Amino acid sequence: MTVVKQVDNQQELDDYLNGRVLGSPLKSKVHGLDGLTLIINNGGDQTVTFSDTDGVGLSPKQILDKIVADVPALANHVGLRNYNHSTSYLSAALQIVLLTATYFVKGTGTANTILGFLAVDQTVTPIPQANIVSILPASGPGGMFVVVHV
Repeated sequence: MTVVKQVDNQQELDDYLNGRVLGSPLKSKVHGLDGLTLIINNGGDQTVTFSDTDGVGLSPKQILDKIVADVPALANHVGLRNYNHSTSYLSAALQIVLLTATYFVKGTGTANTILGFLAVDQTVTPIPQANIVSILPASGPGGMFVVVHV
C-alpha cells in the first residue's frame, strides 16, 4: 500500500518520518479530563491522572506538566508541537508528542479520546528509509512537503 502524506513544516516532517506518536490538536483549554488517565509504558504501566475539579479546563502546557510530574522519566521523551494547522476553531493548536520508541501510549487510558490518542497501544515507529519513495516540496506557505512511502 502506498501512503501519500502532506506535512506543513520541517518539524512535522521530522516527526512523521520518525514515527513519533502524536495526539490530536488541542484547544487552548481542554475540558473533561478530571479523573481521566493517560497510561505510558516503559516496561511497566505508569498512570497519569488528571485533575480539573473546578472545570475551567487545562491548557496543553498544564497537561504536559502533569504528565512529567507524574512520570518524571518522561521529561525528555514527551513534548508539545505546534504545526500551525489552521481550522475553523483552531489557529495554533498544540499536540502532545511521544518522542522515544522505548515508551508507548497504552490504548486503555481514559483520557486518550480527549487527547487524541487511539484506543490501541501506540509506539514510536520510524518509517524505514528503504520504504520512502520520495519527499517533495509542495506548493503552499511554510515549507510544505509531500511524503510518499510504502
